[in-house]
Amino acid sequence: MECTIKDFLDYFKEQPYPNLFSRECLDRIPNIETAFGHVPAKVTCFETVISSADRCADFSLLEGSTDSHQCPKYYELDYESYRTADIKARIVIDVLTPSVRKDNPHFYQTVLSDIAGKERTERLLPMLQHCIQILSTYGHYIRYIGAMNARGENNSIRLVSDDLPRGQLISLLRELHWNGNLEKLDRVLAGFDIIDTDQIFALDFDIFEDHISDKIGFCSSPRHNSIKRLQEYISFLEQNGLCLPEKGQDIIRWAQACPSHTHHISNDVAYFKFPFIGDRITKAKVYLRQATYFDGNFFQRYSTPEFLNLCISSGNIFPDKNRSLYWVTEAAAEGIRTVHLYGTDVLHCPYLMELVSACKLHSLEVTVPVHSETAAENQDIQKLLSRLTGCGLTGIFITIEGRISDSQDSFKQILTAAREAHCRYIGIKWVIQQKNAEDLTAVLKLAEQSGVQSLTICGWNPDTVPCPVHLTRQQMISAADSILAYSGPVQAEIDPCFSALKAIAGKRAFLNVNAGILKGCRAGRDSITVNSQGRLVPCRYLDYPENFLSIKEYWNNSAVLAQIRNAAGTPQFPCSSCPYNQNCIPCFALHTESADCISMADDTCPLKTEMPAEDRLILTDINDNQIGTETKLTVHRKGLLHRAFSVFIYSGSTVLIQKRAAGKYHSAGLWANTCCSHPRNGETTADAAKRRLMEEAGIACNLHEVQSFIYRAPFKNGLTEYEIDHIFAGEYSGTFTCNREEAEDMKFIDMDELSQDIVRKPERYAPWFITAYPLFLRSIRQ
Repeated sequence: MECTIKDFLDYFKEQPYPNLFSRECLDRIPNIETAFGHVPAKVTCFETVISSADRCADFSLLEGSTDSHQCPKYYELDYESYRTADIKARIVIDVLTPSVRKDNPHFYQTVLSDIAGKERTERLLPMLQHCIQILSTYGHYIRYIGAMNARGENNSIRLVSDDLPRGQLISLLRELHWNGNLEKLDRVLAGFDIIDTDQIFALDFDIFEDHISDKIGFCSSPRHNSIKRLQEYISFLEQNGLCLPEKGQDIIRWAQACPSHTHHISNDVAYFKFPFIGDRITKAKVYLRQATYFDGNFFQRYSTPEFLNLCISSGNIFPDKNRSLYWVTEAAAEGIRTVHLYGTDVLHCPYLMELVSACKLHSLEVTVPVHSETAAENQDIQKLLSRLTGCGLTGIFITIEGRISDSQDSFKQILTAAREAHCRYIGIKWVIQQKNAEDLTAVLKLAEQSGVQSLTICGWNPDTVPCPVHLTRQQMISAADSILAYSGPVQAEIDPCFSALKAIAGKRAFLNVNAGILKGCRAGRDSITVNSQGRLVPCRYLDYPENFLSIKEYWNNSAVLAQIRNAAGTPQFPCSSCPYNQNCIPCFALHTESADCISMADDTCPLKTEMPAEDRLILTDINDNQIGTETKLTVHRKGLLHRAFSVFIYSGSTVLIQKRAAGKYHSAGLWANTCCSHPRNGETTADAAKRRLMEEAGIACNLHEVQSFIYRAPFKNGLTEYEIDHIFAGEYSGTFTCNREEAEDMKFIDMDELSQDIVRKPERYAPWFITAYPLFLRSIRQ
């Protein structure tokens, strides 16, 4: 589906960014849509100043031409140029590849002449080639080149270099006899070393006949595409007066915006640009990019759901027809594209035809499952499918469970009926189990011989009775190898719900990309479900109904969906130590019932690694007598009493506290004592306290035990801390090192100031700390 400028602008308008774009600026956006809305595009970009209160933006777009023989063009619109819908003036930038070098006559005589004019190109060509020659000596080339026609700059050509190390950038400007303060520029660039140790910058300047412009621009961006890195970069700019704090907040919001499922449009921050004249930076700009090629790989959910699973039967009970029709209307209003009808007896739903017709009326694709046993039960299945197809049915999925040899006859009967009914789409969903794993090759062959469009390999579901046995690790590896080796006409893919198998297959198979939204469990990420009671739930196996009547409100405000999305980004043991956890989000429903909480921790997965010694905690009675050991996750799920310790390091009237890392399974981002943890089985608590102090803070000093206390604290994620906590204290005035995996920050703070803040804002502190801190104070002040 081709993406147009209108699609990009519709996505842009989903979220306001008031600190970056004024109301006047937003009011001009429809003019762009009028002039360019129909134009196919791959990328759009908003360029806005972040160092001042100005909130207007230039706009650019990368044309969607797929002609590999043409240089793709960026069309840039100055803010003033889209004051009205009659947009004629444009800045045209051509994107160059490394193949466009000094000796490329076609580019200069044809492409560049088309946008800059033949006379200007010929007049500036010697200086342009001189610049390219100098760049090539460093092994670098041009990134962009173009004519800034919209600004009336008819005597120059704009050039943007490839990324250059700081030293080469300075040398290049020296060789081009730039009329600016090189020493001052070098010092300014060196200042970025704090945030960008690679010291890489793109260079932006205009070329005239015998010199380059006095004004240059250097472009920089956070290395490693992550929100945390971007936050650090913006903080650096704010500290140096190059970004207003409120604008920095909106830039982060921009980067965190959920992608659109419609065209898989995503936001990111392309780079920051710093115009430099003479001896100073004059301002700072940000280039806010939207593109279709990010595909949601770094996001937890789409901005709106892509699929709706609608239950229309539960045993012999069928939900209220009007309520089902209501959810079809809601789905269409929210831009959902596909409705999957499901249930134990879908084909016998009395209002099935009406429901399919309603989906067609709203331009929704609609599919139904047909179990391989259905043919034996329904002799008129061909007539039924014909009627459904006439009402607008998009396709069917034939579900096969058990051995393929037991299902072939019924499968062929259903397939024949579907073809005679002219179903537009026919796919197979095959449930792989330990007892039928060896059938994979036969299933692939059956799918190929049958001419179906797709084969989806599924794991068993939580409501399967009797509960089947998981595949062995070797069976999963063999299945992944077979799927990757298959090169036939059938689209063989692994169901995202069977994320462990997808993780083994990895990113090598196009249809089995296992990252971002496609990484695993899709509940609340690209799909939601209406259960048999007509209420919204995450999926058919996570039946946590909430009282929302709006899909949009549910998608954005559901507490249950928020838990799922948070759990998907914070794996617990054994998932946390699994080598596949970066490409796997296992089915939450498979273990939620026993866990009593939603967490990414599949104890039953055959890929799980052995439990490290530090992840088995010491269980105790109330007198601190050891009564056994248990896994960390089980201890906190069941709220079992176990042994722990808290260390306080102090110096004079100050105490060293830490802010717990964002990835902690509870109390993330809260302030607590210097460090805390659990002793290992066979390790004394005192030895454990010294070990952990070195691991978290890099401190070695004498510790003495103050006392112990018991506390119990339940958390919103369903976990519970129930500990007998041993308090240790130590005096130390040397340096410390904050272990970023454990803590976001560490600092010495005045003890009285801390006491007052705990009283005023207890929500900022971990629950055990509020009890332990007074006990620590009393011990050192006696």
